[in-house]
Amino acid sequence: QNAEFNKESIECGGRCGAANLTHVNLQWADLTGAYLGEVDLTDARLYLADLTGVYLRQANLTDANLNDANLTGVNFLLAELTGTSFYQADLTNADLTMADLTGANLRGANLTNADLTMADLIDATLDSADLTNADLVGADLTNADLEHADLTNANFQGATVTNANFYSTTWSNTIWI
Repeated sequence: QNAEFNKESIECGGRCGAANLTHVNLQWADLTGAYLGEVDLTDARLYLADLTGVYLRQANLTDANLNDANLTGVNFLLAELTGTSFYQADLTNADLTMADLTGANLRGANLTNADLTMADLIDATLDSADLTNADLVGADLTNADLEHADLTNANFQGATVTNANFYSTTWSNTIWI
């Protein structure tokens, strides 16, 4: 059974820079607005958690589970998100600038207005993801799966898309040059 957990119950009072929270179970947690910069959340379970506006700059969430999480406006600048699962997560207005999303599962995720500038999305799964108005300038999408994704108004200027799968995607006003 899971214990009650929210940003106030973290020993550092919601400001956990560089804390080690590996393997922690935070499912259903309300961490709205918490400062978790440089925190290590490797293999953490955060599915169905509310992380609206959380600061996770340079955090390590390798292999974490954020399925169905509310990540609206989260700052993942320079975050390590290798193998992380964001299945059907809401990443509206998230900042993923220069984040490493190698092998990440973003299937069905809402990335509307997300900033993925210079992000590493090698081997990432983005099928059925909503990338409306997303900024992917200079991103690396080598071998990424974008099948059935909505790329309406997305900006791919300077992006690498070698061997990416764009089968049955929506392309309306997508920017490439």
